[in-house]
Amino acid sequence: MPAPPALRPAPPDAGERDVRFDLFRGACVLLMIFGHLGWRSLEVHFRLGFVSVAEGFFLISGATLGVVGARYAARGDTAMLARRLPRRGVWLFAANLVGVALYRALTGPLFPAAQMAEYWQGVPALAQWLSFDQPSVLNVLPRYALFLLVVPLVLFALARGHQLAVLAGSAALWLANFGLAGALRLPWLETGHAPYPAASWQLLFFGGMAIAHRLRGRPPARLPPALLPAALLAV
Repeated sequence: MPAPPALRPAPPDAGERDVRFDLFRGACVLLMIFGHLGWRSLEVHFRLGFVSVAEGFFLISGATLGVVGARYAARGDTAMLARRLPRRGVWLFAANLVGVALYRALTGPLFPAAQMAEYWQGVPALAQWLSFDQPSVLNVLPRYALFLLVVPLVLFALARGHQLAVLAGSAALWLANFGLAGALRLPWLETGHAPYPAASWQLLFFGGMAIAHRLRGRPPARLPPALLPAALLAV
């Protein structure tokens, strides 16, 4: 009697989330908000190892897309994911504009008007609204939205096995901006008010994305249900 064929594990669902990424990315967002609210008693938490939580947010966000993109590629659905992400980027930028409007509405009652006037001195009115260098935590989301617009090109490159090419291109852009002392700025959108030049910070996002793409085919680990509330209490 022939032996039954070996059972193969089902491939991971492309829509299945890895809660590890969500957990640590959410922690980075919370700590960024706490820091900008002035809760300096949490100063010890503003760094994760050798990086701050802002770097952690971009790295983990890129790694998340790398894993998800690999699973979609395994199912031949890269094009579908590539269509969805730019729309999400536009939506996030619009949401950030709402935050900018609220910040401006509260300038005077809560935020010093003189400080805002000095911050935007010499910047055209429309550029003040669309600038990536908004005050406080409002300068992170526009760059994340921009990276989502570029993600489709990177997804197709990764799906064809060009991880090293993506890493090399991203590192070359970072190195060029480093050599030019941060002079590679987005015209009209980056004014130098915020220390987050997209040409440099893209290395964290797309580097994490390319490296995590190597995790394709690995199902996410199941974390104990009590871990999330315990982590939030620790924060």
